[in-house]
Amino acid sequence: MKPLANYPLTLIISAAIIVASLIPTREFPETDLELADKYAHTLMYFVLALTLWWEHSRKTTSAPSASFIILSVVLPASLGILLELAQTYLTTYRSGDYLDALANALGAIIALPIGLLLTYRRNRKKENHKTKQA
Repeated sequence: MKPLANYPLTLIISAAIIVASLIPTREFPETDLELADKYAHTLMYFVLALTLWWEHSRKTTSAPSASFIILSVVLPASLGILLELAQTYLTTYRSGDYLDALANALGAIIALPIGLLLTYRRNRKKENHKTKQA
């Protein structure tokens, strides 16, 4: 994988998730939507993983390597697991939840096929553009 500096938006989103996960919060308002918290976790990590894919696809015309495909799920999921552990063991004002960690990983997993499709389509466009110019 290329240096992290090539993924500025991914880093910004990661930093925002870290801050949001570790700052003290008031109780969240009740909602009629069951598992709203889990949906929010899934969405955050879906956006994080998809941003990683988007930034990667902008910088390359080759198919993603197996290591990038694995890291595109493992890195966001690991961040989510580590933050849930940090909430449990490093704060007195937040509580970690294994279901939140699972929702985080699910968001990254859902982004995988979409990221692959995004990369495939972007690479096809780039190749078509090169062919037309030649």
